[in-house]
Amino acid sequence: MKKLAACFVFVISCLLTACNTNPTSTTPQPSTPAPTQPQIVGGYSAVDLNDAEVQNAAQFAAQSLGGLLGKVTQAEQQVVAGMNYKLSLELQDGSKHKVVVYKDLQGNMSLTQK
Repeated sequence: MKKLAACFVFVISCLLTACNTNPTSTTPQPSTPAPTQPQIVGGYSAVDLNDAEVQNAAQFAAQSLGGLLGKVTQAEQQVVAGMNYKLSLELQDGSKHKVVVYKDLQGNMSLTQK
């Protein structure tokens, strides 16, 4: 009987220790930043405007449009059999364009939407 009581006390103390929710605890809690947009599997997701691949795709699009790249104002990417880059561009002549650049698995680019 003493063994059963000791075992019961041990289990209860373990449970109480595990359930301790003391708000003054100094244990750091991991934080995850809230996504700015919900991620959709197979859909477009935001990407850094300064990403090297985004800048390469933007330069390609600007040249395909017959101009020089001023800046990228918005960029999204979509994984396909390769990568689609949906870009909002401003060329040096001030014109604004929304384009999609497709980069295949071999690294070849094509302007698929102007």
